[in-house]
Amino acid sequence: YKTAARTSDGRQHLSDRHGMRLNLPPHVDPKHPVLLQEYAVFTPPVAEMAAKLGDWIEQQQPGGYIHGPSRFGKSRGVKWHLRKILNERFAATLPLYIWVRPPDSHASEAGFWKSWMIAVNHRFAQTVRGASEWRTVFQEFLISAALSAGSTLIVLVVDEAQDMTVREWKWLLGLQNALDWEGFRLSVFSVASHQMGYQYELMGHADHAHVAARFMVAHWPFPGLCSQEELAFVLQGYDTDSEWPQASGVSYLAHFAPLAHARGSGWLTAPVCSGACWRPCCRTTTGVRRCSRCSTSRARSKRSCDAWLAATTGRRSCRETPGSTCLR
Repeated sequence: YKTAARTSDGRQHLSDRHGMRLNLPPHVDPKHPVLLQEYAVFTPPVAEMAAKLGDWIEQQQPGGYIHGPSRFGKSRGVKWHLRKILNERFAATLPLYIWVRPPDSHASEAGFWKSWMIAVNHRFAQTVRGASEWRTVFQEFLISAALSAGSTLIVLVVDEAQDMTVREWKWLLGLQNALDWEGFRLSVFSVASHQMGYQYELMGHADHAHVAARFMVAHWPFPGLCSQEELAFVLQGYDTDSEWPQASGVSYLAHFAPLAHARGSGWLTAPVCSGACWRPCCRTTTGVRRCSRCSTSRARSKRSCDAWLAATTGRRSCRETPGSTCLR
């Protein structure tokens, strides 16, 4: 954000690179990570995702994919928390590298490997090479990283993997085979939207079963927040379990609402806040409970909600019972 001007009352007129103007109070720093969207509050689903990936690593899975609806927090969890959690779990610095697949498809194998080189911040990523040279350099980089970590394990994470092409999967399959020949184990885990859940069957029916068997047998649906208690945990992250600037002791809520925070009006000191946010998930119409996902009456919502949950979260039931609050 760029500060354009200040009003007589000290409010800041800010505009971002898209020309959108924001009016902020004088005490709000325009460089705050919340405004820049460069932050992620830790959530229980992110902890579950990291635990699942850790289990796959211990099981020596060659691949696996995590899928769920968009805007559930998968990418932020991968970017801000995954590496730290796995390093703590294994008490070591894992040679783990994250690649966010660009939305435009790669026209060549050389472009594919160069994109990986940029993702791992290789110093020669901007040089001009052919496809075989790029893959060789990337392979040698991974081997060097594993040796430096005192491990034979290498982990690659592909974010936004729902648009991965069969060619790209085959290129990773070739890299995995080459590293296996050199005595190193490469695991490729992908994170994608819920449509990734159909890739395994599609590849199996399209004569690419060997690719699906390598990278898609292990899978897990990312659930997102599933209860009012989990929402309260997230709100507490803004209230007390966050800090900016570093070592300042100022939480996100304290920065944006210092007076309310000083009065003790945090998210969890008023439990009604999490309840008020969660309550719209359930609706009641003329005494008939309705599922907020399928908008059908209770008599029909059981089957519909179960189908939705099975496809997107892996949960078998919406847990909606007479006289209780629907947790969806």
